[in-house]
Amino acid sequence: MMVLPTFPALFATKECNPQPIEEQRAMTKKDYVLIAEALKDLTPVKMADTGYYQGSSDTHYTMCHKLADALANDNPAFDWARFLEACGV
Repeated sequence: MMVLPTFPALFATKECNPQPIEEQRAMTKKDYVLIAEALKDLTPVKMADTGYYQGSSDTHYTMCHKLADALANDNPAFDWARFLEACGV
């Protein structure tokens, strides 16, 4: 029988235990664009053969809005409406 290492043991190696980040950098427009593009790829798609949507529009809408709220709280200059438009909401 194979014994798996415990959760803390998984992080005991140097490869799995990176050095702490000395300085955090603020998110940039490039970061926001990257996130919005990834979320837009998750936009529900209407299937031509069945007419049904693949994915949930409610989930996509909620996820994009929750993330926009978090990003706006992090950055007062964050453009909430522009981000949601870029997400396909």
